[in-house]
Amino acid sequence: MNLASKVRLPRDLSYVGRSRTSHDGANSGTPCLNALRWSTFKAPLKDPLKAPLKEPMNAPIHTSLTLGGLLLTSIAIWLGQFSASAITTGEGDEGGLAAGPDVIVGAIPDSANYGSIASGNTRLMAYAVGTTSCNIGTTNLAWQQFPSTLHPFIPMNLYRFRNGRLEQIGMSWGKHGFCALQETLCGSCTPAGAGCPNALGVGCSDPYTASLNGSQGDLGCRSEVNPSTGAFPSTPNGGMPAAQATIGRRLQIAKSDVDSTYFAPFSIGSIDVATNTCTTASPHGLATGMPVTLYASTTTPSTIPGGVTAGSTYYAIRSNDLEFRLATSGNNAANGTSLDITSAGTGSITVSSASAGWSIAPSAVDAAADTFTANYPHGFVTGQRVTFLSSGNPGGLSNNTSYYVIVESANSLKLANSTANALAGTAINLTSPGVGQHHISSTFFLAEGQYIHQQDAASGNDNNNASWREATFGPYSASSGGTYNINLTGTTRQQLPAMLAWPVYNPAVSLVAVDVPNDGRFWVGFFVRNNGNGTWRYEYAVQNLNSDRAARAFRVPVPSGVVISNAGFRDVAYHSGDPFASTDWSYTRNNGVVMWSTETYATNPNANALRFATMYNFWFDANTPPMSGAQVGSLGLFKPATDGGADDRLLSLFAPSAPTALPGDLSGNGTVDAEDLAILLAAWDTPAADLTGDGITGGADLATLLSHWTG
Repeated sequence: MNLASKVRLPRDLSYVGRSRTSHDGANSGTPCLNALRWSTFKAPLKDPLKAPLKEPMNAPIHTSLTLGGLLLTSIAIWLGQFSASAITTGEGDEGGLAAGPDVIVGAIPDSANYGSIASGNTRLMAYAVGTTSCNIGTTNLAWQQFPSTLHPFIPMNLYRFRNGRLEQIGMSWGKHGFCALQETLCGSCTPAGAGCPNALGVGCSDPYTASLNGSQGDLGCRSEVNPSTGAFPSTPNGGMPAAQATIGRRLQIAKSDVDSTYFAPFSIGSIDVATNTCTTASPHGLATGMPVTLYASTTTPSTIPGGVTAGSTYYAIRSNDLEFRLATSGNNAANGTSLDITSAGTGSITVSSASAGWSIAPSAVDAAADTFTANYPHGFVTGQRVTFLSSGNPGGLSNNTSYYVIVESANSLKLANSTANALAGTAINLTSPGVGQHHISSTFFLAEGQYIHQQDAASGNDNNNASWREATFGPYSASSGGTYNINLTGTTRQQLPAMLAWPVYNPAVSLVAVDVPNDGRFWVGFFVRNNGNGTWRYEYAVQNLNSDRAARAFRVPVPSGVVISNAGFRDVAYHSGDPFASTDWSYTRNNGVVMWSTETYATNPNANALRFATMYNFWFDANTPPMSGAQVGSLGLFKPATDGGADDRLLSLFAPSAPTALPGDLSGNGTVDAEDLAILLAAWDTPAADLTGDGITGGADLATLLSHWTG
């Protein structure tokens, strides 16, 4: 069995200094850091998680880990018969260079906006981000332009953190490198030559601006690249169409995926019962599939529309900026199947969405108790990072500033000035309630760059090749070609793929590294949130860093009797001629497992598999809390192994616990209903349906069943 390690990231993350420094963007200094290292292991191995350790399954080992410059101490790592190893270069927290060439993204310095085109009910916007590479290895890295294939392939991605979930909302084709400047972003540089030679020297850096990375003629399709070996054809883009004007091959993002950033609760102006359409006086900011909740005003006489339940979760179907409909599930919203509204309701009806943020009036601020309260749930977890926005700040807070949530109840919270303070319950002292409407936003964006190179992969140094940086979007501008202008903020988190940003924004997230022998790495993240209504939300994300075999199935164990609802899936669209299908993965539940899956490789080699530099999301609600301790799920691989390797990789994750036995639930479906009554009557005068312990099925058992009837 190959059970991957579970790495639970600590709640406070801080950089570990190095003798070398880099400059990210204008004058933002960050350490230029070496590869992932287990600081307490001494085995002479190159890459973490790749040499066998003989430990019992789920045995906790406490150690210190330096991960992309983040010191993670006293973490529990569950080890099965999986692969783990250490970098040989150095001990403790001070290491040397990785053997062979080792390219990383040292900085994501700038961005470019290219405009947009209309696409259905939204617009597709085009962007690019710059990437500055660093060779932190011990030998030069070839950087030869076509027809040579000894140069990097550089894909760009964009992610959104919202409502506790990290999801990919955009991807580009990959920039093909052509020569390498010899600069000093990551410290001392030993040049491979003068000017822009065909190699990147040891310690040297090479900047590719956003305009270079966004040049359509130099972008190559992903479908030709083997991310595990770094190989691709010497003549790129065979059979591919010419780049579409404005957006072709670039980092494409749907406008609707950014619109909801500016969502704030609003009142419905009118409802057309005949078409189930809700109309607003000003843009509502909803995107199709966005979860929403309706509430009747508590200050004016109001009634909820017929067919809608106050406080229940529905999903928006966006018609245009001023009109939307409601669906009972995310799948129904995607398919355009709306809820039947039987009457328009009366008075003031508020539409809110915890997925975009939380708005409250000063009257809902208790400065004496340092508490914010509203009449609808906020959906946050303690320790979650949020942004406070207000035209009249409460005393003690600043506008457009990050804080951390302390959950008081489903409808109330406090704010802290650090993750540690939030987890300790130490709130900011509010000296006044402020004026105007306050908005607490939970949406953040991340840009990611990655380098794929044959020599780097052959040296075993290809698991540290992605880095991320936080981004923001300014107000929508028609004058800039119909886009939200993207802006980069903060520092580049070197050698960390986007998945490793998830715990930074949501400290409840746990991570698992899943390595496929002789192939590549996946990262799996997950967390569980109590919905406060007798159900728990289970969230999972899988990022394929560099596996060529890719993934076609994701499985989570679910005991019999657990009621599952609101199961969902999200992927990201390939474009510009890459031939991969966009069909959503199907959801099934059989034999104690819920599974999302796509077609097999044999059925369709271009099926919607989870390929490299891509993240997919999976989620569901269950009526039981998570089982104590990690459970065993699995990742099904897409391409067959060429070396006879397994087609599934096991991993540890959180999963629902078995339901508490419900007296009378003879069928085990979590309810006491007609099916159970039929079982009991069929067993009359036998021990088969004895609920009372008297050894016979009779009137006492019937009374017990009926007293627990749920229908």
